[in-house]
Amino acid sequence: MIPENLINIKTLKQFSYNSGFKILDYGKLNIWGIRTPRGEFNDLFIYFWKNIDRWDFIIEKGTTEPGQGYLLNKMLNKNGTAVLCHNHYYADCWSIRKHNNSYDALCQRDGYQFKVWRDPNKNGLVDYDGKIYYDAAGLNNHSTKLGYVANYIGNFGAGCQVVWNFANFTNKIMKVVKEKKQLHNNRYSYLLVTENNFRRLTGNLEHKEKII
Repeated sequence: MIPENLINIKTLKQFSYNSGFKILDYGKLNIWGIRTPRGEFNDLFIYFWKNIDRWDFIIEKGTTEPGQGYLLNKMLNKNGTAVLCHNHYYADCWSIRKHNNSYDALCQRDGYQFKVWRDPNKNGLVDYDGKIYYDAAGLNNHSTKLGYVANYIGNFGAGCQVVWNFANFTNKIMKVVKEKKQLHNNRYSYLLVTENNFRRLTGNLEHKEKII
C-alpha cells in the first residue's frame, strides 16, 4: 500500500498527465481507488477536490476486492464473484442512496454497467483476468460497520469498494459527497488503478516528484 504521505496534488497531477485520466476541477469531487493486489484492507481511497486556493483530501484505507466470504463460499452469480476491473474510469457510476437500506453511501446508478471479472474457482485468491462481464448489480462505495477494527474483509465486499473506517466514511466522506450533490447532479465518477500502475506513471514516489 502506498504511504498516505506520498499522496498529494503533485503526484496525482503527474499520474493524470501521464495516464490521460483527468482530474475534475471547479470544486468537483474526485474519487480514486489505488489497488494493492491480493490482500485484506490494503487499498487506498482518495477523495479530493479543489477549493479556491488549495486542494483538500480525505484518504482512507479499504478494499477494492471481494472478501473471503464470497471468494470461498457464497458466490452471488453463477459465473463467479465480481472483481471490478482496474485501470479504468467509471463515469457517473454512483449516486447517493442507502446501502442495503441501512446508511447513506455511493450506490450504483440504475442501468449503469461496470466492467468486472468474475472469479469462480473458490480458491480464495482474486483473479484479475478472463472474460469481462457487465452484469454486476449493487456495486457500491460503502463501509464496514460501526466499531469494526479487524483487518478481515469477510462478507463486507462482494465486488464493492469498501472503506474500512465506518465513522470516517459516514461522518467525513459522505458529508463531503452530500455537499457536492448539486454540483454533480447526484452523479459521481470513480477511477480505479493498481498501485504498480500508479507508481510507474508517477516515477519513484519516495525520491522524485514531477510538478505539473
